Amino acid sequence: MIVSIPEDIYGYESKSVGNFTLRQVVCFCIALAVIAPTLALLYLLTGSIDLAATVAILLGMPVLLCGFIKQDGQPLEKVIRYKLLWKFKYPHNRPYQMDNLYQRIEKEAARLETEEAQNASGDAAQKA
Repeated sequence: MIVSIPEDIYGYESKSVGNFTLRQVVCFCIALAVIAPTLALLYLLTGSIDLAATVAILLGMPVLLCGFIKQDGQPLEKVIRYKLLWKFKYPHNRPYQMDNLYQRIEKEAARLETEEAQNASGDAAQKA
């Protein structure tokens, strides 16, 4: 008996039905639940099996793809979610803003000097 051992243990997925994982079986069942009624309904409405099959397959394909495609170890719906967030929610231009400590110290020193000058002039006005 020969057993193949994957090189990366984290890439292993347990098979539940045949050579399919549980995720793939569930996605296949959901796709079947979408495709069958769509096919029947459109065939009854239009009478064209070609049109009904095309539309039914196009509606069921995203569900099948979510079960079978993984990119960088992540399922397709997570990849799509991250790409949509990147496109619409997160900013693309992040300007580099440097916080110069020496400029902040110089501004604070200038502010303190002006406060001291105002206090000195206020003290001189009170004495007079």
